[in-house]
Amino acid sequence: MPTQNSQEQLIEALEETVSDAFEYLTGEGLASHAKVGDRGAWKVLCHMIYWHQTTTDGIESVVSGGDPRQFEAASDEANDRIIESISGKTVEELPREVREIQGRVPTPVHSIPDPSSTVFIGMNRA
Repeated sequence: MPTQNSQEQLIEALEETVSDAFEYLTGEGLASHAKVGDRGAWKVLCHMIYWHQTTTDGIESVVSGGDPRQFEAASDEANDRIIESISGKTVEELPREVREIQGRVPTPVHSIPDPSSTVFIGMNRA
């Protein structure tokens, strides 16, 4: 089990990485029309929201005595679901949502009984 200090380091690293990604995706990356595969800034931000929410929900569930979250789908199907679930939101709205979700992370992370038990992602390449 990670120590309190290592959990803090992980949270700090997550926050720094997310901030750097937002800065790029809402600035230079958006202006340059850069892509990750076939996904531009908006779709990458949608994925950040989805996976932040899924991971945070999994942590909160396990900490409160519930089951880990399970997500099983072919990667193309998962990507389509993620984009569909967030359609209509702007590039400006998406970082705010991830920050709100991320703000929920520290409290349950410190109570995780087993960090590997929070989310199970079984994905097939389609």
